[in-house]
Amino acid sequence: MKEIANSCTVVAALIVTIMFAAAITVPGGNRQESGLPMFLNVNVFVLFIISDALSLLFASISLLTFLGFTSSSYKEEDFLQSLPKKMLIGISTLFISIATMMMTFCTSLYIILKGKSSVIIPIICLAIVPVALFAWMQLRFLLGRKAKYGAITDELSSCDAYCSFPNLVSLLNHDLQVEYGSLPSKQKKID
Repeated sequence: MKEIANSCTVVAALIVTIMFAAAITVPGGNRQESGLPMFLNVNVFVLFIISDALSLLFASISLLTFLGFTSSSYKEEDFLQSLPKKMLIGISTLFISIATMMMTFCTSLYIILKGKSSVIIPIICLAIVPVALFAWMQLRFLLGRKAKYGAITDELSSCDAYCSFPNLVSLLNHDLQVEYGSLPSKQKKID
């Protein structure tokens, strides 16, 4: 899970950077005399600004969540409660950020290429593909983790006082052996 958090941190940081730049360099540029955007009175421009701000906000939340995930103490209770919640919040906000980023892209194209629907409509349809792919892959990941580790957390929560971190590790090792076959032994003891 730590590798996923590191990868998502990079993606969220890139989205924050891009959305900040998009807010400063608006489509059409600014008027020389006032400094206000050229398309300020166009209704779609308001949608551009709102989607850009939402993407920046959710990418920032995702970035901070994944940074909190990677700097966690990795205690027993973190694996059972805190880390799965952080992963769910981070991936959800990253998905919303990607979706609103694509909305920002589509609205800027609409503003710039107004009246050229033969170009805009196919591009908007293609812009939906990365959002749908990301949602499908992450939903499979989240449902797979719940199915795989849900039984472990249920078993651990029903344990008495003898449940401990070594029991969690042994359950996870057993799960890995079932999924990937036998694990290589550390070292054989010499008699």
